[in-house]
Amino acid sequence: MKKTFIKHKIALIFFGIFLFIVTGSKQGFDKEIILEPGSEISKTAVNTDRRDGNIWAQLGWHYMNNSNPNQAERVFKKTLEINSQNYSAYEGLGLVYFHKKNFLQAEAMLKKAIDINIFNEKLYLELGSFYLWQSKFAQAIEMYKKAIEIKPSYSEPYAALAVVYEEMGNYNAAGECRSKADKLSQEYYNPTTRRNYQKLKEILDTKGIKFVCAQYPMRSIEPLKRLFKGQEGVIFVDNEKTFKETSKINGYEEYFVDRFAGDFGHCNRRGNEILAGNIVDVILKECFDRYKK
Repeated sequence: MKKTFIKHKIALIFFGIFLFIVTGSKQGFDKEIILEPGSEISKTAVNTDRRDGNIWAQLGWHYMNNSNPNQAERVFKKTLEINSQNYSAYEGLGLVYFHKKNFLQAEAMLKKAIDINIFNEKLYLELGSFYLWQSKFAQAIEMYKKAIEIKPSYSEPYAALAVVYEEMGNYNAAGECRSKADKLSQEYYNPTTRRNYQKLKEILDTKGIKFVCAQYPMRSIEPLKRLFKGQEGVIFVDNEKTFKETSKINGYEEYFVDRFAGDFGHCNRRGNEILAGNIVDVILKECFDRYKK
């Protein structure tokens, strides 16, 4: 039992660092912002222009991504004192209140973010997923379709629509949306994500280290494999089958705390255990089994 816990903990540390570097999230690998307590972004917020709302908003996302919603809430509110039109702060507050189960405030904050930045497809996806979590299917569909209208190449709203239609029992529509999402995800990969994946592989190659790439829960591994087609030294971790099977048996809420991406969200402890287990199993199989021969 102790060994299992330790291996899960090690894998989670690796997985969290890996995802943050690669996905180019709020702070972004390209911007060279390190996300650790006392990090450069914290120092920047304190030591530079304290009236720069964007710096404070980034600091808020730093706390949110490090599982400190209370501190994130304070910083996002500070951001709005400086600039009441900072949509990112309203978006952040929406997610803070969602995690605190304050759904009325969460909805109000996300709608305010959209009022300020009406052509941001990601905001509609987040609001749609907020409605999906509450089984408000008609409102979720409306938001996802708006995201698609703004950015037709955006695969996430199609994947989210598939989930909505499955929940409604409309499996034909769900299948069509799932096929569309898979097609788009294989044809289009976020440029920042692509660049960060390749940059990280270049760094590891120079050190002779194998690159372990874990796909998001529920998502097909194929787009990730296409990203590294013809390249050696990459080990892939498929998280689609495991999460779909366990979620079907025990329910989605047993493994996720939200649906920020539509068809999946941030994992809770049980979800993290599955991620860690999948990663460790692949590492042991791919990297260590050969020494038994």
